[in-house]
Amino acid sequence: MLRSSTARAVLAVIAVVVILGVLRYKPWQRPAPEQAGSATPVAGTSTGTEGGRQKLTVGFLPVT
Repeated sequence: MLRSSTARAVLAVIAVVVILGVLRYKPWQRPAPEQAGSATPVAGTSTGTEGGRQKLTVGFLPVT
């Protein structure tokens, strides 16, 4: 089955996508479910927490 260079290329692309997906989402760094609501904002920033998620306040300039 893997004698075909096309099959090897397809499997290599699938493997790279899976590896990049795992490295992007870092499941080993996710907080435990009981700790998910205990996130604290970094001091000195304009972000707050709302339901465990950070909220960024953004100001808009008037357009004339």
